Amino acid sequence: MKKIVIIILITIFIITGGWLIVKEIKEKEFIKFEGSRIEKFLKYNYAGIETVTFIDTKVSPMGVPYIEGYVNGNKDMSFSADIYKEHFETALNSTGTIPLTTTDKVVESGFTPVSEIEKEEKVQSK
Repeated sequence: MKKIVIIILITIFIITGGWLIVKEIKEKEFIKFEGSRIEKFLKYNYAGIETVTFIDTKVSPMGVPYIEGYVNGNKDMSFSADIYKEHFETALNSTGTIPLTTTDKVVESGFTPVSEIEKEEKVQSK
């Protein structure tokens, strides 16, 4: 009887460990892909962005995934970027004292979405 209990416990630990490893890998891939989009958005729409550091991914109570991070190595200049639908576009929230100034590219129409930035990059690279 003890052997069966031990085997069941070992199996539970292995399954749980495997699940946690898969979850960690998916989270890193998510940050890698969406992180590059967030970084493009920040550097294009704001002046003085040198570096972007990502801390964590979470899901809001409404089921919207978001990535937390900060800019220029200053944790007081933190943000959270919401991922609506499939990818990040413009939903950026300042969660700290982020004294960012917009670039000249931000006009009355608002921030340039990442999909538009990528279209401009393709045109410029031709």
